Amino acid sequence: MRLRQLITATWSLMTTPLFVSRPQRGVRDSVDAPRDATITHDALTDIIATAQHHDGTLDYRRIDVHILNTYITGLSAVQPDNLPDDDHRLSYWINLYNALVMQQIIVHDYPDSVQSVDGFFTTPMVTIAGESLSLDGIEHGKVRRFADPRIHAALVCGAQGCPIVTTYKPYTLNQSLDAALNAFLSDPTRGVYYNTAEDTVYITPILRWFAGDFAGPLAYISIQRLTPVVTPYLSEAGQRAWHRRHIRVRNYDWRLNHTDTSNIHHP
Repeated sequence: MRLRQLITATWSLMTTPLFVSRPQRGVRDSVDAPRDATITHDALTDIIATAQHHDGTLDYRRIDVHILNTYITGLSAVQPDNLPDDDHRLSYWINLYNALVMQQIIVHDYPDSVQSVDGFFTTPMVTIAGESLSLDGIEHGKVRRFADPRIHAALVCGAQGCPIVTTYKPYTLNQSLDAALNAFLSDPTRGVYYNTAEDTVYITPILRWFAGDFAGPLAYISIQRLTPVVTPYLSEAGQRAWHRRHIRVRNYDWRLNHTDTSNIHHP
């Protein structure tokens, strides 16, 4: 297991018990606190629409860096705890994470893999409400505290093995997270796949790294606890293979989720 994968799995095991409960959606922290209710994520929607191809990869060279930086600067001026409810807050953190990944890929001149950039996930790169945060700080310290495993189909770290990036908005968040998880796990190249020739079920390592988020801490010990998550995406033969423990965790594809069309003529 590569070093980052080992760190991720260890950190996930250590932190899972801390995320077993979450604030109720719609409950405000303080009725007297000022609210940042006018935040919009339309700029991120436009950025993704401009750069994304049908297969979900991005042409980062087509992203307007000024618009992206302005969007991130706008988010950094927000007090997330003052947003109206948890749907606003979770949308905020997911979109900020994904926008920062795009920004860092551009800053580091489109690396072949984000793993080749020292400190890509651990270096603080944004200050929110006076707190300096890295990508790992946002993922583990902010997003996972909502105790919603669907976020692992929404956070996009810039790798081919990641889910496909999209924009999350508070009033459609629940439906969007459902759609993201379904799209990710049903994708045979990224999610869950039954190989008939091998009679083996292949699963994304995200399900292994964050098994506790999906099925509780004991899922790190017994992968079978992921049965309710995995089997809906399997044929009857695949389900039989799963129950016989014919299971393999696929290697994560850390190559950049990038399509370069700079040399293609567009009429």
